[in-house]
Amino acid sequence: MTTFDDLVALVPPPAAPIDAAGDWTAVETALGAGLPADFKALVGRYGLGQFAEIILLTPFSVRANGMFDLVKKARTQLDLYRTHRDDWPDDFPYPLYPEPDGLLEWGTISDGDTLCWLTTGEPDRWQVVVWNIREGAHRYDVGAVPTSSGCATRWHRPPTGAPGTVATGCGRTSSRPSTATGCSCTRTPTGTRSV
Repeated sequence: MTTFDDLVALVPPPAAPIDAAGDWTAVETALGAGLPADFKALVGRYGLGQFAEIILLTPFSVRANGMFDLVKKARTQLDLYRTHRDDWPDDFPYPLYPEPDGLLEWGTISDGDTLCWLTTGEPDRWQVVVWNIREGAHRYDVGAVPTSSGCATRWHRPPTGAPGTVATGCGRTSSRPSTATGCSCTRTPTGTRSV
């Protein structure tokens, strides 16, 4: 399994991460749940920003009217999707946090996928679900650090899968043409970028 040190060696963090520090106890109280230790380490080392295809949320974000704030996203998620879920329940394979065992977003991938935890059991054992409302959900028995590392290491791999498909940031495939803007297979990693 990928360790945090493996990820740091692969994608060096910024010298001064943005919105990386704060009161984790207050965050977890506001959420009504603990958070995985690997995510706390990821936020502390990388802060708000993008690396590989991942845009990492942080509970300490004060930028862009809270658009990257993990707690704010968690509080608004149910209201945001309520009507859509009532009309198209098949687009929602899991409950949404704060519902029991709900999906809690911790990041996004630039192609529109949402990185969530399936909040079942102890936080350090939460599985990652890569969810796209149009394409479905894929559950992985790993945490935030191995998922982030997977996106970074697959960044430069050639397209895989059936003809006409390309690998996305986490090794899944998309039917987007290989000439599409944003195809993770056609770019070279540039390390971290802060927003």
